[in-house]
Amino acid sequence: GIDGLRAFAVLIVLLFHFFPGRLASGFIGVDVFFVISGFLMTIIGVEKKNSGTLTINSFMSRRFRRLVPAYLVVASLTLIVCWLFTYPSQLQDVAKDVLLANVVVLNFTYMMNDSYFSGSKYYRPMLMLWSLAVEVQFYFLWCMCLKYLTINRFFLLVIGFISFSYCIWYPFDKVNMLFFDPFARLWEFMAGCYVGLVFLDKEFGSKNGSYWYIAGALCMGWSLFFIDSNSFVPDYKTVVPVMGSAFILMGILTKPNWFFTNQVSQFFGQISYSLYLVHWPVIAIWFCIFFSTPSPITKILLILLSFVLAVLIHVFVEKAVLEVKPK
Repeated sequence: GIDGLRAFAVLIVLLFHFFPGRLASGFIGVDVFFVISGFLMTIIGVEKKNSGTLTINSFMSRRFRRLVPAYLVVASLTLIVCWLFTYPSQLQDVAKDVLLANVVVLNFTYMMNDSYFSGSKYYRPMLMLWSLAVEVQFYFLWCMCLKYLTINRFFLLVIGFISFSYCIWYPFDKVNMLFFDPFARLWEFMAGCYVGLVFLDKEFGSKNGSYWYIAGALCMGWSLFFIDSNSFVPDYKTVVPVMGSAFILMGILTKPNWFFTNQVSQFFGQISYSLYLVHWPVIAIWFCIFFSTPSPITKILLILLSFVLAVLIHVFVEKAVLEVKPK
C-alpha cells in the first residue's frame, strides 16, 4: 500500500513539472514523500532501538545504500549529456550542484538563490536533489533523536508545532527561502513519525480503514484543486495534504485498498525513486539545449523516456545493489 501512495506522489510531481498549467498543485507530492519517510524511519529506527542494534553508522549506511547508487547514475548521465550538448557555463552550474548534493547541502544553496516556482528552475537539471538533501538531513537528525532521546507522541507534537509555527511567522521578504528550508519541513516528517508510533502501539483496528481512506481522499482532492504556486509553501494550506497523507497511511495500515495495491500502482511505486530522480533532468536538459518549452507531443515523448530510464535504473541499479547482502 505504501508503494501505491508513493506512486500517487511521484505521478503528480511529474505532471506538475511537465504540465504546470494543468496540475498547479502537483508539488505537494514532495510533502507526501516526507510524511512517508517520517513513518518508515520511525518504524525502522524504533524497532532497531528496541532490539539494541541501532547505531548511527548502520542506520545511515542503510539509507545511503538505498539512495546513493541511483543518484550517482543519474548525476553522472546528466553531467555527460550536459558536457556534450550544453554551454560550458551550464555544465559548470550542473557540476556545482552535483558537488553540493554530494555533501548534502544543495537545498541551502537554493535557499539563497531563486524561487522554486520561477521559470529559471527549468535550467537547473539537478534541482530535484534539494528534496534528497532534506531527506538525508532528516535521517541523521532522527537517528540521533531515536538513539539519545525518549521519543513519544508529545515530543513529536511539540517539535511539529515549533516547525509549523516557524513556517507561519517566516519573514515575508524571505518567503522564497521557505520551500527549501529543512526546518520548515520538519513538521511534515513528524506527521509520518506520529503515525509510526501509533502503528507500533497497535492502537487502531481494521474496522476504521475505510474512514481513514475517505478522510485522506477528501484532503488530497481539496489540495489538488485549491493549492497552487501562489501559496507560500509550506504554509497553513500544506496542513491539508500532510494530514491527508497521514490519514491514507493509517488506512493502508488497517485495511488494503485496491487503489494503492493494484499492480499498476505497485509498479509506479517501486520505480518512484528512480522516476523522481530522472524525470527532472530529462525536461531541464531540453530547456538547456533548445531554450524553449517543448510541445505537448515532445513532452509526452520526454515522459516516456523518463519512464524507460527509471525502469532501467530501478532494475539494474536499485534492485541490483539492494540484492547484494552487505558484509
